Amino acid sequence: MWLGLDACREGHNRLDTEILDELITILESLQQAGHQGLIFHSRKAGKFTSGYDLELLRQSALAAQRPGLLQQGQQACQMLANLPFPTLALIEGNCLGAGLELALAMDYRLAASTGLYLGFPEPHLGYHPCLGGTERWMAQHTPMAALPLLQGRKMLPEQALQAGLLDACLPSGQLQAKAIELILHPPAPAKTSLGQYLMNLPLLRPLAARQLARRLKPVFDPAHYPGPSRQLALWQKHAGNPQRLAAMEAQSAADLLKTRTAANLIRLYLNTSRLLARSHRLPRPETPVHIIGDTRLALELALQSAQHGLPVSIQARRDLKTGLAIRAAERLGLPRDHHRVTSLLAGIRLDNAGNALSHAGLVLEASEDSPERRREKLVLLEQRAHRDAILACVLQELSLEWLSLEMRTPERLVGLHFFNPSPRQPLVEIILPPGQVPEGHHHPCCSFTARIGAIPLLLRDTPAHLVHRLTLTYILQGISFLQQGMPLKAIDQAGRAFGMPSGPLEMADSMGLDECRRLAEVMERAYRIRIPVLLYDLLRQGRLGEKSGRGFYRYRRGTRLRPDPEQAQWQGDEKSLQEKLMNEMLEEASICLEEGICHEAELLDIGAVFGAGFPAFLGGPLQYRQQRNGQLNNRQTS
Repeated sequence: MWLGLDACREGHNRLDTEILDELITILESLQQAGHQGLIFHSRKAGKFTSGYDLELLRQSALAAQRPGLLQQGQQACQMLANLPFPTLALIEGNCLGAGLELALAMDYRLAASTGLYLGFPEPHLGYHPCLGGTERWMAQHTPMAALPLLQGRKMLPEQALQAGLLDACLPSGQLQAKAIELILHPPAPAKTSLGQYLMNLPLLRPLAARQLARRLKPVFDPAHYPGPSRQLALWQKHAGNPQRLAAMEAQSAADLLKTRTAANLIRLYLNTSRLLARSHRLPRPETPVHIIGDTRLALELALQSAQHGLPVSIQARRDLKTGLAIRAAERLGLPRDHHRVTSLLAGIRLDNAGNALSHAGLVLEASEDSPERRREKLVLLEQRAHRDAILACVLQELSLEWLSLEMRTPERLVGLHFFNPSPRQPLVEIILPPGQVPEGHHHPCCSFTARIGAIPLLLRDTPAHLVHRLTLTYILQGISFLQQGMPLKAIDQAGRAFGMPSGPLEMADSMGLDECRRLAEVMERAYRIRIPVLLYDLLRQGRLGEKSGRGFYRYRRGTRLRPDPEQAQWQGDEKSLQEKLMNEMLEEASICLEEGICHEAELLDIGAVFGAGFPAFLGGPLQYRQQRNGQLNNRQTS
């Protein structure tokens, strides 16, 4: 029997009360029916299910209904697991959250080999999966095998196959035949290994839980992301009692969904999803992308374009075949897979003469030439490129207005600001030419950026743009505190305790103190900020940060050495220090919004989180400041 999922009113298959009710009714009717098997699939092409409707989960008005909604999902999964015949999930499109839990309740899972991810996003959204999928996986394998699920990793089909989540991943055209074969001729169940048996014993469960907790803590600090640790504690306590565990998990997830952390994370996720959906709906460039430059970034952009199906050519002053092959292998993570590397390279046309300029829809200048040379090059590109082509220039801190000064049609030029390393940094700042307002995110460069798997952020052309302006404000505040005599360790600890990925002084060393000075001087000229004298003192001593082996910290072969244990210790209030450290960044974000650098507060928060590293669980600097001010007002009135 084939059972198809199709949320008729939605573009995606999101699970809600109505769909789960219908699924439960169908599964009840199948309990006594004499079927050879069940193949569960999606009737939406390329869209399986991304789990629960998050808009439904986040609505505080429906808070009382959340446990019931989660228990519905548990019931559906349990009924699937109890069917008296083989069951199979045929997955084409993303299989996430509660959708993956439905799949894990079935006997077999097949997935298309491309175009999808599998995983549990719930840990990144402030709560945890609660339909029994993780526990089923632990019981069938070992608790440690569930680590990728507990960590909320999004896995490609090949990765999921290696982890054992899938029984096979095949090209889409071969899935149906394989699904029928598995249902009609199911393989013998795998034997339980000694390791599986031992690690699931009640006496050894605390040991497994401690091992998992150790591996989870660097990824999810329980103080900021409580979901995984809460789920692990429930599993350790109730794994021997499935009914009790299910009830406790549903209540725990419902309680976490009431928290401000979950509200902030879900809000950020939904806003980012809307931004990407808006960008994907724009007309996609059918003509090739032409990239000019032999820099690492130029190579990465060519590879990203080819990997996401865009026709791309690259123009450089030297043969890039070897460099492209190396980058291709690094990107794929499969250095020995010659076929995959060759296939990816086949999508990139090497065009050192620039013949593709005449028919490219997007021309991207990504060289490391001098500013004057790049300005001259843009004038030549304007003449040679197709009249309807968009000219884009990879910016550092160059002014778009200055670069387009000698162009006849300066409105064609757009700035793109990538952050290194580009494949792992999800945000791209898109800088509009003077006179254009960043409203609506309707620029074609937003479509290109979304196509290569990045988040587009449309901004007005200003010195230092948005991300560097916020990052440098944070760094300079930390340097100022150190200059005033506060202990180095306490300053960085305050930043990390607040939720930043690193302390301001650690971040400065990583960026490079010379780069910090360059950006700070751009901001000094534009916004009249004060640069701490200490920064210049360190540079005069040749201390450039991590790359020179000495900055605020000392480094040996790229590894930071521990600071001197005899350094002065901070005796003040850490919470107060955190607030003082972050206040300048919060203020700068508000100023950026007032100046119209970014059109919407929600988008500025996205930029601050995915670009400057502001803690996602706080929702972004503007959201956090609004909530904090609301708390202060409530205290004053109570």
